[in-house]
Amino acid sequence: MYSSRLAARLTLVTTAGKISALIAICIGGVVSIIRGVESELGSGFSGTRSDPSSMALAFYSALWAYSGANVPRSILTGFLFTLAIYVMTNVSYLAVMTRSELLQSHAVAALFADKVLQNISILIPVAVMISTFGSTNTIVLSTSRVTFTAARDGNLPDFLSYIQISQLTPFGAMTLTVSLSLLYMIPADLSQFISLAGFLDAFFEACTFVALIRFRLQTMKDAHRPVKIPLLIPILMSLVNIYLFVAPIIFKPRLEYIYVAASVFTGAVLLYIPFVRFGLKVPFYDKIVTCLQLICEICPPAKAGE
Repeated sequence: MYSSRLAARLTLVTTAGKISALIAICIGGVVSIIRGVESELGSGFSGTRSDPSSMALAFYSALWAYSGANVPRSILTGFLFTLAIYVMTNVSYLAVMTRSELLQSHAVAALFADKVLQNISILIPVAVMISTFGSTNTIVLSTSRVTFTAARDGNLPDFLSYIQISQLTPFGAMTLTVSLSLLYMIPADLSQFISLAGFLDAFFEACTFVALIRFRLQTMKDAHRPVKIPLLIPILMSLVNIYLFVAPIIFKPRLEYIYVAASVFTGAVLLYIPFVRFGLKVPFYDKIVTCLQLICEICPPAKAGE
């Protein structure tokens, strides 16, 4: 919360550290292949499943690594580079480790480093730590901006749009993001968290693409668009995300998915409709917000033109 500029610079540094570690893993794997080390590359896909639900769960984990590209250059360069380096990283893992080691290890990169880098293997866990810290920093920086904008536009409580006076950071939105993140860590099951987050994200992504299609065809046909993509892309992405949201419920239903879906629709009925749509106020809300403003030194953002 200290400085948005510092957070952006920190993202660049940690990204460089992450990419350096992945490149080192790729080089180690290529060297092992050239040396003819016995590997299980030929059986990498054995024992996998291709049913609709399993494919949706696989997409959740994969899309977790590809989010955030929203301008042409980022899509073209970032996506292709990420795809290439992640594929090479997994090839390198299979070139050095057995499938059972890869699936059972809780720290795959550390195990790879012990086998290949040996005396300097400590560098990979350090790089993983830097990568994790950088990802956390990026998520807080980006997600809080979404919450901030939604609150400023009246879709969330206006307190979440308040900014810190001295640092000009969205204090309310960042506090909510960090608090919810700490709450989500309680189950301590990363794979389950990614699956549930991906399941919920697919729903919101589908809504976003459907809204984009409606803007393009009906409500904002003549709006100025600095970046304009073919309409076929949001149509296809809408269908893909609808599939990712519906497939686990239909083909492999789990109570967790039902709870998540129910919480979204319950929140829409109990929170959005009365408090946002009809503008109902919580008793003592203004007094509580005033106290928080004095304690945290925050204020509402300036409106356009001020």
